[in-house]
Amino acid sequence: MEVRETEAVVRFAPETGTVSFSGALRLANVKAYDKVVALMHDAAKQVEGPLVLDFKDLKFLNSSGITAISLFVVGARKAGTPQLRLVGARTTAWQQKSLANFQMLWKDMAVVIE
Repeated sequence: MEVRETEAVVRFAPETGTVSFSGALRLANVKAYDKVVALMHDAAKQVEGPLVLDFKDLKFLNSSGITAISLFVVGARKAGTPQLRLVGARTTAWQQKSLANFQMLWKDMAVVIE
């Protein structure tokens, strides 16, 4: 499963339960992220264990994208499933701050900065 945007690709690998983000996501507003959010919801339905959201190769995510992912995290927390694991890169400044902020939305969610 995959969503391609002008500067980014979001892929779900069912064999690893991982949604990988790469490139730069600069969509116009939260509504423009509907395809990305739908992919994450579809992935959540398919995983047995935690769903991994891997941002290591995502160089940029605008505020609309942060809002869309935040809403997804809150929805997963309220549903209690799936457990989420967010992975980021220490070398990408936005990830260190924003991924920690996502964890404030769901204290039990694992956030790993590699």
